[in-house]
Formats: sequence, C-alpha cells, structure tokens
Amino acid sequence: MTDLGLLSVLPVRFYAGLGLLLISACAVIYYGRAHPALFTLHVVVLIGMIHGTPAWVYGTLRYSWAWKHVGIVDYIQRHGAVDPAVSVLPAYHNWPGFFALSALLTEGAGFENPLAYASWAPVIFNLLNLGALTLLLRSLTRDRRLIALATLLFFVTNWVGQDYFAPQALGYFLHLVILAICTTWLGAAQPPSLHTIRRLLLWRRLAAAVHAVLHRAAATEPGDRAAKGPMARGWAILVLLLFAAVVTSHQLTPVMTIITVTGLVLVRRCRDWLLPILMVALFIGWLATGAGTFMTDGLASLIASIGQVTDHVNSSLRDASRFSAGQVIVSLVVRALTLAVWTLAFLGAIRRWRAGKRDLSAWVLGAAPFVPLVGDSYGGEILFRTFLFSLPAAAFFVAALIYPRSRQGRTKGAAVPSALLSGLLLTGFLFSYYGKDRQYYFTSQEAAATVYVATHAPPGTLLVEGSRNYPSQFKNYENFIYVPIAREPADSQARVVADPVGTFVRWMSDARYNDAYIILTRGQKIDTESLGSLPPGALSNIERALRHSPRFRVVFANDDAVVFVLASDKQGSGQREVSAQ
Repeated sequence: MTDLGLLSVLPVRFYAGLGLLLISACAVIYYGRAHPALFTLHVVVLIGMIHGTPAWVYGTLRYSWAWKHVGIVDYIQRHGAVDPAVSVLPAYHNWPGFFALSALLTEGAGFENPLAYASWAPVIFNLLNLGALTLLLRSLTRDRRLIALATLLFFVTNWVGQDYFAPQALGYFLHLVILAICTTWLGAAQPPSLHTIRRLLLWRRLAAAVHAVLHRAAATEPGDRAAKGPMARGWAILVLLLFAAVVTSHQLTPVMTIITVTGLVLVRRCRDWLLPILMVALFIGWLATGAGTFMTDGLASLIASIGQVTDHVNSSLRDASRFSAGQVIVSLVVRALTLAVWTLAFLGAIRRWRAGKRDLSAWVLGAAPFVPLVGDSYGGEILFRTFLFSLPAAAFFVAALIYPRSRQGRTKGAAVPSALLSGLLLTGFLFSYYGKDRQYYFTSQEAAATVYVATHAPPGTLLVEGSRNYPSQFKNYENFIYVPIAREPADSQARVVADPVGTFVRWMSDARYNDAYIILTRGQKIDTESLGSLPPGALSNIERALRHSPRFRVVFANDDAVVFVLASDKQGSGQREVSAQ
C-alpha cells in the first residue's frame, strides 16, 4: 500500500463492481416495484464488499485499538473480573459491559481469544445497523423510496469507523434500536392543546406557531404502530434494559441517547415522558458506582471543559501540516465529506419543510448530537462522533433532495441524480475509510513480536515503543509501563533522536523496573512517517544505532519487528529523565 492506504492496491474491477452495485440499487429504488428483499440484498453486498474486504485480504485484525480491546477481554478471561483502579486503559474497566459480553462469547465458543472473530466485527455490526436503521427510518416516513435511498446513503457516508471490535459499535447499534422503539411503538403522542402551550409560553404568536408545527407533524409522520397499555410498558422496559447495556459499555453513547430521547419527548414524538428521567437515573447511578473510580479522577477536568465549544471543534480538526502528502489528501477529503453531508442534509430538510413535511422526529435525531459539543472534546473526537450520531437523520434529509414527497421524483431522470450523488459520496467515503489503512494494517509477524514480549517479560516491565500503532496490549497488557517515543515531550524526543543508545540505557537501567524491552515495528515506522510525529526516518535510525551498539542485544527479530534488551543487567543505573506514562 502507498500513502493512500487500501485505495492504492484495490483492483479496478473492485471499483467497477461498486459502481454497478450503486446504479442497480438506485434503479431498484426508483422503480419501486421489486420486493424489498432485492434492495436489502444490494445493501448486504455493499456492506460485504466495503467492510469484508479488509478482513478477507489482511488475515489479521485491523486497527491498533481493536487489539487493545482484545487485551481487555484477555484480562477478563485470565482474572474473571475487571480492576477499575488499573493504571493502564482504566476507562474500559469502568465500562466493562462490551468486554464482559465478548469474554462470555469467546469462552462459550471455545476460542482462545476474540481474534478468531474480531476481524469480522465491522461486517457483523453494519448488518445489525441495517436492521435497526430500517426500522428507525420507517418510523419517519411511509415513502419506501425515501427510506431505501436514505439507507443506501447512510452506508456510503459512514466513514467514522466506529464499527470495529469496540464498545462504541455495540453502543451505537443499541442506540439505533432504542430510538426506533421510541419513535415506533412509543411514538406519536397526542400534541398538547393550544391552551396548554400558552400556559408554558408567554408569547401568543410563538405558542400558536408551536401548536401548528406539532399538529402538522402529528398529521404527516407515521404513528399507526404505537403500542398501548401493557404492550407500551413492555416496550419501555425493553428500552431501559437496552440502555442499561449501553450505560455499562460506553461513556459517550448514553449521553447521546438521553439527549435524543428527551428531545423526542419534548416535541411529542415519544409519549413516555418517564423514560428520560429513568435513563438519567441509570446513567448517574453507573457513574457513581461502576465507574466511580474513573469519575473521581476525571470529574474536575470534565467540568472545566464544559462550554469550550471552539476548543472541542478545533481538537477534532488536527493540524495536518506535519502529515505526509497522501494523509493531507485524506484529511481534506474527510472534512469535505463531513461538511458536504451536513450541507446537503440541511438543504434536504428545507425542501421537505417546503413540501409540507415537518419531520420533527428527524430534526431531533439530527440536532441532538450537536449538544455534547458544549461538554467535552472526547479525546479530540467529539466532532466526528457528532457526525456519526447525526448521520441517520442526515442521510434521511439528503435522500429527500431526490425524493421530497411520495408524488415527486417520479420522472425518468430521478434515478440518475441519486446514482451520481451516491457515487460521489462513496468516493469520499473510500478515501476517508480506506485512506489510513497503511497504518491500520498489521502483519502476523508484528503480532508475534508482541506475543514474545508479553510471554517473556515479568510484571513491572518497562516497554519502550516507537509509537502505539502496532498490535499492542492484546495479551498480558497490565504487566507493562508503556513509553511510546512518539508521545514523549519534544525535548525528550530530541534526546532520543540525538543519542538513542545513551538515552535508552538510562531509561532501562532504572531500578524501579523489573525488566525493560524496546519494541520497534513496521507499523510504528509507517505511523510516525505518515503523521509526522517523529522526524523522517527516526525509528529506522534508532533501530540501526541499537543494532550496532554493544550495550543492546536483539532477543527477537523478523522482517517486520525487532525487540531489544540491555546487553547486561542494570548497566549505568540512573534515574529516567522523562515523565512517561
């Protein structure tokens, strides 16, 4: 692969196949006479091509964080529990629901670890999302063409990549299911009377406008499947059980769910007003108990970040000035695709409004994910997580540009713009989703180096890494103190580059560590070169210096990785001069 990732090696017939698939899908949508299963088959094939291709051709787990998630399952398998006070990756131990479920599935299937199936998680989760999304869109409109095109657009624009073996993937699927239940079987509440609205709003004109919008929405949005009596209570209990699974698995998803369900209740598109209250109680209860250890340490910084919207947005838009040429292109395409989807969605929403459709449910689904922007940057990812959670509504409104009403979009040319729009968005998606795969792909030889260190190093070992981008922390991960060179302060990096032998001897001779290893891999070198986190060629130069130094010994090596230790125990004992975590 070149600097454009998997895009650079896929054959022309792969792209031709995707193009033909989109044209066929748009034709099926336009004519609308075929059985719905035919369109579903198109989307299933699309998911298989896009998300199954990396799993099929790589043969190893894609993306470094997925390996870390395997490491949490490994911890649970070995210890039978989690440790909320653990010093490495503590958040996962405070939100362990996904990992406990994965450990149960792994043990039940007789696998040694989740690596046996984790590579196929993107395919599995996207197929699950297809069912949940279809149900959600059917609660917004009866127009089958609009539902189908929105579904297609969702899967050709969902570039964020939170569908891998991760708690977010499970949480997002459950989030969609919860919203679908709320807008289908708990939806279509009777709008309040004008008198009631006037008591809440002082301005008569505003009250009249709100009353008109709510009643127009009630008349134009589907609500014929709303449950009543014991059935409604049963659906509400199911929602709370699903939400409990979300609360114990992920930090951000429950916030998005609470805000969205609250919005649906406020605009009377979900009639169970008690749901948001109970959700907040479950959320706070978990923060105070299961995640209490983590929140004790992080609550102050979370409170301090509230209201810093500009900082949160800027933290998501990383400075690409140090990126390689190909990664600059990928970064620009990501931003352009995100902005294009939101812009087209806004135009589609306006067109639907002018066509007499109020779509209050869809407006809430699209607007609610922007609220957390005022809370926390979420590690610099909040803007893109906002895009992910707003995407079902965004895809709905983008599709409305082609099919604003059931009686419109029936000219013979309607299938052409939908195919062109889908193809253009898919092009941006492929750059955004595959463009970093040179960093996301790891060889089995890189994994073998990690296994060697994990099985030979005792607890309390210092592990110096070129960067975090390799199959790390998937086995016995809690035994190490990790020092990624690419994340060290600038002055520390400068000392490493200028004198790697002397610097590492000082670090690894520290008496606080039971042992010390250095691991350098192919993926680390690609990562630092692509993102500019170290000077060009720095890791290769460091490896060369260590290989030629009598102070270090190679204990493991293959074509893609090398592991060093000190040639003698505790030579030149001295204190480390960096504050590495």
